[in-house]
Amino acid sequence: MAPGGNLIVKTHDGLEVKARQRLNTETEFETFMNLFMEKLESAVAGGDVVVSDLDLSQNKLTIDQWCQVITALSSVNARVLRFRLFGSPSLGDDIIIQIADYFAGLTDKQAPQEIHLSDCAITTSGFNYFVEKIESVDYYPLKTGAGRPTPLYVRLENNYIEESAIKEKVESGVIKPFTKKDGRPGGDKGAKINLLIQSHGRFQQKSGTPPSPEDAPPPKQINDINSRGGSSWNAQARTGYGNWRDQQWPATTKGGSTTRWSGGAAIQGSKPGITPLNKIPAGKTITPTPTRSMGMASANRGSYGANQGSTDRSRTPMGRGGNGMATRGPAGKGGAKGFGKGRNQKLPHPWEEHWSDDYNIPYFWNSESGSSVWERPVA
Repeated sequence: MAPGGNLIVKTHDGLEVKARQRLNTETEFETFMNLFMEKLESAVAGGDVVVSDLDLSQNKLTIDQWCQVITALSSVNARVLRFRLFGSPSLGDDIIIQIADYFAGLTDKQAPQEIHLSDCAITTSGFNYFVEKIESVDYYPLKTGAGRPTPLYVRLENNYIEESAIKEKVESGVIKPFTKKDGRPGGDKGAKINLLIQSHGRFQQKSGTPPSPEDAPPPKQINDINSRGGSSWNAQARTGYGNWRDQQWPATTKGGSTTRWSGGAAIQGSKPGITPLNKIPAGKTITPTPTRSMGMASANRGSYGANQGSTDRSRTPMGRGGNGMATRGPAGKGGAKGFGKGRNQKLPHPWEEHWSDDYNIPYFWNSESGSSVWERPVA
């Protein structure tokens, strides 16, 4: 079922566009563009225009329609923090070339943090063009104050790119692949793209020629707040440089138990995994993003069905309580009941242990870097 609610909402992070599966006709697209221009022009009066989320995924937009979107953004010098364009069967080489040229014309103040291009129709030619444009700009990796440089976060699985072409870019250093288990690397060694993959050495590409948009399979079911109609994504998570797990990897069975890959993160049992590092101002705390599938977040949240989708909980919050998750400080400083259980060694400086009431588990926060993880750091 397509998402419902308002197409565009305004939050303290910027405009959020929720047009997934909602631009299926010329009339729907025209209505969206009129509203989009109106919102962009209104935002200009308040200063810099920021689109925190541009979700146009799972639509079959034409190249002319994509160009209209790009022109609208350029007309007000808007910054899009993340593009969600996955599952778009019409997004082939001609469109990725337009997007790449758009990126190449931006400044460091307009540079996106993420782009999600899974399950599109990009081939080796379009991939090479896009990467070469990213390689040519000097604003990647993004500089975030005293924090480490941050490459562009990219999802590309299930396109039609020759894996040898991706490996070539990896070997050249422009792309740094990573898995959820690894944690997201920085760009201090010159990498301009962080590519999320399921496992090292594999890029999960399709072979052959992309089908025409009319012959493409129906959109995948994506279960997140955006698809449940109308509520702001920020009601759940405030976003920094975190990554999104937009799509679901195929389930695999081992030893009689089913493991689902949700957006590149291995979900096994109730282990929360590691949240990618996120830089925030000193003195503020954040809560790591839960990486467990629906039904695994806690023992009393029901069972996880074999055919149930994953929940999009991947965005890293930027401030205490801003994502709707209650957080408390160390024991003796407002700590929650049960805080600190299982500690058997002193945390290395400058890590601190905090407690998530929503998920009934501790998390660990680095007071100097602003990063947070679920797993206990070791010296």
